[in-house]
Amino acid sequence: MRLAESAEAAAAIQPGEILVVRDTTADYVEAIRKAKAVIAEADGVESHAAVIAQRTGIPAIVGVDNAFASLRQGEIVTLDLSRGEVHRGARSHNADPSAAIV
Repeated sequence: MRLAESAEAAAAIQPGEILVVRDTTADYVEAIRKAKAVIAEADGVESHAAVIAQRTGIPAIVGVDNAFASLRQGEIVTLDLSRGEVHRGARSHNADPSAAIV
């Protein structure tokens, strides 16, 4: 997982990493395309991150409050896209849903 406070930081993403951002702009598009998924603090299905993720076919969870405070660079997380939840570590989607971290 790659925390990116800026488009420049996001550009360092390696293919297959999950990109964690506060919000995105057009400067983030190439990083989003490289990402396995996107986690964004900015909320809304019409937010830039959500729209670009949808257009590129990249899974995204938006409106994740305090993603930067809760997650650490390089941490392994699992996204439950159907519930909009982020979980620490590699886990089955059948695991306890009350254990979401953000």
